[in-house]
Amino acid sequence: MTANCIILKNGIAIIHDANKHVAPTKAIVLIKNGKIAKIAQGIDAAESTEVINCTNKIVSPGFIDTHRHGWQTQLKSRHANEQLLEYMATAGMLESVATGTTVVDHAHITRSPEHVKLVIAATATSGIRSVLCYTPMMLFTQLNALVFHPNPFNYWVMQTFVELADNGPFRGGRVTLGFAFDLFFLPNEMIKDLFAQIKAKGIKTITYHGSNEIGRIAEGYNADLVIFDALSPSMVGSAQHDPFAAVILYSSPADIETVTIDGVVREKDRKLLPVPVDESAKQAVGRVVLEWARITKNIFTSRKKMQTEMDKMDYMEAYGSFTKKGMSTNQSW
Repeated sequence: MTANCIILKNGIAIIHDANKHVAPTKAIVLIKNGKIAKIAQGIDAAESTEVINCTNKIVSPGFIDTHRHGWQTQLKSRHANEQLLEYMATAGMLESVATGTTVVDHAHITRSPEHVKLVIAATATSGIRSVLCYTPMMLFTQLNALVFHPNPFNYWVMQTFVELADNGPFRGGRVTLGFAFDLFFLPNEMIKDLFAQIKAKGIKTITYHGSNEIGRIAEGYNADLVIFDALSPSMVGSAQHDPFAAVILYSSPADIETVTIDGVVREKDRKLLPVPVDESAKQAVGRVVLEWARITKNIFTSRKKMQTEMDKMDYMEAYGSFTKKGMSTNQSW
């Protein structure tokens, strides 16, 4: 999983030509120290190099999800039959790793400094490349009836942000800090002061404008790559005629055989590989390595705990309170 050198051979690589047009090309891709070191028709490599046979495979750049809420795995299907206001009244990164996707994580889980720090630790542990956007948020003090915390910027909110900004990026730059903001009903001067603090820390705010080191198969780029099975039922035929169109129009996560992030194989033979737990999370997790089977058990436990708390709520009262009161802008900040 941690080989310094990997060769992808006999596959069709989705690369760009001199005019920046997509040009699927049969080529060998050499990965070295987390980067794409060389793309050529023939490459000599040391005996220690790991070779991945990509015959009848398409080698694609990793994908980029520009807006995700990574913590909401436990909420899947809980709100499938609800509209937005009903969801708001009630309401994983490895999923993205399995599809070779870099994420911009709108991390509105800012309930405490500990919540945010463990989110960063979990993100680092997963192996994903992520811009984790720190998100000040309106906290409820109670749902029935709906009452908001009087101050969305408790003393620790920006204090924690500054601490994280000073300590980042994390895991050698694979996890970087961004900033997300939804509280535009606050006074203008307050928002201006806030954004001045963010700018002073060199943070890209709200949205992330991409990188010149990901999203392309090119020498010097990060080796974030996805290998598709060109003979899968959904891709066969199309993949042989137009590999790029096959990926865009016909592929699904089920067609992905291998994923590398920073040159590290994270998924192999359609299975997520075990991940070493980030140092900052070892005490909370109680393990040094996590396998997918154990992670699923933790998700089940967490979902059950959440459901126990949710069963105590009067949703009709919470919904009525939410629709009557909403996000009141009459509070004094």
